[in-house]
Amino acid sequence: MTLYGYARVSVREPEDKNLDLQVERLVRAGCSIWLAVQNLFLAAQALGLGTRITTTHIREEEKIKEWLGIPDYIETVCLTPLGYPRGRFGLTNRKPAAEVTSYNRFGNKD
Repeated sequence: MTLYGYARVSVREPEDKNLDLQVERLVRAGCSIWLAVQNLFLAAQALGLGTRITTTHIREEEKIKEWLGIPDYIETVCLTPLGYPRGRFGLTNRKPAAEVTSYNRFGNKD
């Protein structure tokens, strides 16, 4: 099964010519899709599915669009493979938030 979600984004030259157009496009388009991607991940985990964010396709975006049948006017920002994982899958062993959180400055715990 293939699941597609997309946002229409107008592509324009960056005002600052030193900015990488790919990075600017990711930032602009990402503003409208990252929450949807997060919800997809939460729903996938609840159903026992695994997924992840990948942006490496951008290097070969034209080939990927052709392969997946994505029209040229659609901007791809990330791809999220989705499927049943092999092996162990479930809750992660994360450090408590207090151990990895800083306030106002890196390393500041107060």
